[in-house]
Amino acid sequence: MRTEHEIYMDFRRAVAQAEKLRMIAHRMRRVSQDEMEMTLRILRSCWSGMNSEIFQRKGQITQDEIMAIADHIQQAANVVEEIAHRTMVAEMQAIEIAGR
Repeated sequence: MRTEHEIYMDFRRAVAQAEKLRMIAHRMRRVSQDEMEMTLRILRSCWSGMNSEIFQRKGQITQDEIMAIADHIQQAANVVEEIAHRTMVAEMQAIEIAGR
């Protein structure tokens, strides 16, 4: 049977991994909102015509897709942390029951 320390350390590792996923999601949102938006704005001011409009639409679609992926990564981080917490609680309860 695993010790309380091992269970807690596994929980901390899972939480750390969830936090890394959250950071990735945050960076993706920042790239989409700030950097891509600025780039598309510069393109709009320097390039006009039908091809420009098509490119702008594709840029907006890409920006929306990046945001959606960031949302999915955030959700995955939340699930990892929730499962880790539930697992830790269940394993701690098992240790308590076994000690009776």
